[in-house]
Amino acid sequence: MAEIQVVGPPVERGEEILTEEALGFVGHLHEPFAKRRDELLAARVQRRLEASRTGRRDFLPSTAAVRDGEWRGRG
Repeated sequence: MAEIQVVGPPVERGEEILTEEALGFVGHLHEPFAKRRDELLAARVQRRLEASRTGRRDFLPSTAAVRDGEWRGRG
C-alpha cells in the first residue's frame, strides 16, 4: 500500500477526518489510479504550455455547439 503523508498546516478537527482508516482508504485508491493520474497531470501541464505559447485553447469538437451560435443562460 502507498504511504500517505499529509503536508501543510493542520486544520481544525483534522484528526477526526484524516484517521488512519481514511488515509489507508486513500492509499488503496492511489495504487490502481496513480499512473493514469500522473499521465493526466502531465498532459495538463503540456496543454497549459501550449495555450501560453499560442494563445489558443483546444476544445473538444463535440462541445462546439456550446461555443458556437447564440445562447444565453437563464438570468
